[in-house]
Amino acid sequence: MAWRAAPVVSAGAVWAGLAIVATASAPVGMGAALSISESTVSVVEDGPGVADSFRFQQGETVFYRAKVVGYGRRKDDNDRESMTVNWKVEVFDSAGVALAPAKADKVDVDLAPQDKEWVPKIRHDFALPPLLDPGTYKIVMTVQDEVAGTTATRETTFGVRGRTVESSDVLVAAGFRFLRTEQDGKALAPPVYRAGDPVWARFDITGYKFGEGNQYEVSYGLEVFDATGKSIYQEPEAAREADQSFYRKRYVPGVLNLRPSADIAKGEYTIALRVKDAIGGVEQESRHTFRIE
Repeated sequence: MAWRAAPVVSAGAVWAGLAIVATASAPVGMGAALSISESTVSVVEDGPGVADSFRFQQGETVFYRAKVVGYGRRKDDNDRESMTVNWKVEVFDSAGVALAPAKADKVDVDLAPQDKEWVPKIRHDFALPPLLDPGTYKIVMTVQDEVAGTTATRETTFGVRGRTVESSDVLVAAGFRFLRTEQDGKALAPPVYRAGDPVWARFDITGYKFGEGNQYEVSYGLEVFDATGKSIYQEPEAAREADQSFYRKRYVPGVLNLRPSADIAKGEYTIALRVKDAIGGVEQESRHTFRIE
């Protein structure tokens, strides 16, 4: 039997309230209104922006950058100029759920006379969780100009490819499929094996309950019956996974492998797959039949 575990998304910086700083300096000309320009998503830092048709894969790192224009400048008693812009970047999945903790910081710079055309560039990168639904995701950047007291927001979208696993309100082993080999992507139909050949199957455990901090704990066991209904093999707990993460892990992939002997009798066999949700305190059984010929 094998179990596929996924890494946990690490926590990052969180957004704090941004208060306008009191200063004795006076604001000077601001030019155009505060805005975010050249908002770009790329596969490497400062790389070319991806095409609209591009799709990131689960687990990949997304690099984001944008420029802040139209900010205000303050001038002190010695005619020295400075600027302060607070910024925040949030990332959401296709359902509007936060993908990772928001990242927040500020640009606080003293400006020289030759900096009249200078604009700050904001960079942020984040790793996509290993299990994601396909769809259009978005980055929301918000900036706050402490000098002018203005804000601006911009949304930037990017595509993610992935495998669709239907949501469930109850515990279930979804999408159970027999396979010829461990790496096969297509279900074996009908599921027929030769004596001595390994029997592979994959499924996704979903519909389990979460504890504090998106904690979950699921496991599965199995029992095999021959055509007469006689139990010929049992493994009460083949695998268990318990973890927690910022982004809720909506399903847990499972894989099983049976190795019948070369002299096993030909005929129909049934796997009773029993999945358990420790936090929800429930168990669910499903049955799946294959043949040996």
